[in-house]
Amino acid sequence: MSCVLRIGGKELDADALVQAVQLPAYRVDRNGDPRRLRSRGAFEESMIHVDLSGADFADLPKQIEEAISFLGQNAHAVRTAVRFPGVRHATLDFAVESKDVAIGSKYLPPDLLRCAGELGVGIELSIYPPAEGGEQPGRSFTGVRGHR
Repeated sequence: MSCVLRIGGKELDADALVQAVQLPAYRVDRNGDPRRLRSRGAFEESMIHVDLSGADFADLPKQIEEAISFLGQNAHAVRTAVRFPGVRHATLDFAVESKDVAIGSKYLPPDLLRCAGELGVGIELSIYPPAEGGEQPGRSFTGVRGHR
């Protein structure tokens, strides 16, 4: 899961959203339910998570290609989900492996920005340290905005 679409909100009925749209959510968080790590408390909002890419963290161009394809093929469902009662945000989260450089940059092409913007979806880059032994980095820690 290197690119994930997250759609959520504090007042969202995530189960109703999953039933209303044809998006393959692999995970549903419900406001008030305990997190897997109980020390992190309960979820503060409801959210669905949809996997858009199986590309490696080091392959951002492939993630982008797969995300554009998904958004094009599922535009109606994504638009419906973003407008669903209780939804306050929708984000494409690209997991990117950091490089051992002083300054790093990532390019997001106009097609991706246009597709996401027209559907009301924001874009986030989650930067992960390189994994040991060439394995893909994990997503076991909270990102910048704390959605996980």
